[in-house]
Amino acid sequence: MNTLVKLILIALPLLSATAAPGHIEEAKKRYRQGVEQSEKNPKKAVELFRSAAEMGYADAQVSLGIRCMTGNGMEKNPEKGVEWYRKAAEQGDAMGQFNLACCYMKGEGVEANRAEAVNWFKKAGGQNNLEACYILGSLYNNGDGVPKDSAEAVRWFLKAAELGYAGAQVNLGVYYMEGQGARKDPAEALKWFRKAAEQNNPAAQQNLGKAYLSGTGVAHNSTQAAVWFKKAAEQGDLFSQLALAGLYEKGIGVAKNAAEAEAWKKRAAAQSKR
Repeated sequence: MNTLVKLILIALPLLSATAAPGHIEEAKKRYRQGVEQSEKNPKKAVELFRSAAEMGYADAQVSLGIRCMTGNGMEKNPEKGVEWYRKAAEQGDAMGQFNLACCYMKGEGVEANRAEAVNWFKKAGGQNNLEACYILGSLYNNGDGVPKDSAEAVRWFLKAAELGYAGAQVNLGVYYMEGQGARKDPAEALKWFRKAAEQNNPAAQQNLGKAYLSGTGVAHNSTQAAVWFKKAAEQGDLFSQLALAGLYEKGIGVAKNAAEAEAWKKRAAAQSKR
């Protein structure tokens, strides 16, 4: 199967939360003040986040957890970061759940535990956290911490793809193109490749180029193939650079141009040495 887009773990704050009754407005106020102080006075921001976090405000708990992890405005303390993520996660906060899952995945501030990571990714994914959905798709695709299951991978990639995540759209297109974990449906594959390509994803652009050149899932159109290969090639996609060189060399979909063909070959050769 084509190589799927690389798994990337990230942690970002979420602007939704719950807090103890009677304190939510004050907690929100302190949280907003913390956000305002984030750049100009990181230590003050930490104080405000801590105050709101101790009142049970999940956004503040997540933000304080991030500060503990990064050491921005305070001494770095990953273990304490995990504690704050857990408090938010146990309130049902999707970003707290996602960040806690990442900690279990990487063994940051807590002992690495793939099963716990998957558990919290599923909770976050169930709330449409698109990064969690994408990661779950990757885990099921690779059999990492869960049994390898193409159908389950497709289910999670589909959810992330519908939320607009380009990497998931590419992977979903690969599954439909190859008929693994989903029915073989080149036209459906092309739909998802196109969505990702329109977000300037080079892997999707490469796949569109291949489809137009071979007439798979779409009418053969070498001109369109060249267009999409060039978009990907300009972003450094090695396969597309070589494909585009071949098109210029033979005059397929573009005017025959030996100099342009040689230029793309040289660009590909230089990139392959990096």
